[in-house]
Amino acid sequence: MSPSEAPAINCRRQLEVHSSSKTRLSDCKGNGLNIVKMVPKGAIKFGSYEASKRFFAKLQEVSDPTKISEWAQFASSGLGGVAAQFTAYPIDTLRFRMQCELVKGGVQGNRLVSQTARKMWASGGLRPFYRGLFWGLFGQFPYSTIDLTTFEYIK
Repeated sequence: MSPSEAPAINCRRQLEVHSSSKTRLSDCKGNGLNIVKMVPKGAIKFGSYEASKRFFAKLQEVSDPTKISEWAQFASSGLGGVAAQFTAYPIDTLRFRMQCELVKGGVQGNRLVSQTARKMWASGGLRPFYRGLFWGLFGQFPYSTIDLTTFEYIK
């Protein structure tokens, strides 16, 4: 075993130790929240992207949003991703905190989600749900720019 493999193997062993069953269910903790987040995030991302394209088309006095300038295309795709990330970020934060709260023999499932959300709310209202938002948005802008610009030129 190489030294670079050791952290991954140790992580896998910790997941197995703290899993509530002998199966690999520990790999799926928080996946339900991730699935719940994906559909609205995608809809917001594409909706904001199209709205931004229309805004820039009006700003540039172009009748067809597909004819906007490259910088407007860049900005539209980035804004679409940022809007989606902003709205989905609380669910991501809740999912991450919930995964950190897993304790063998502790509450699980929907009770764990609601317990973690209540703890977060009690510690500061909405603020804990958006902790670290800047860096999430900072990383999302270039990602969605590449993603949506590629989508636009392939379709």
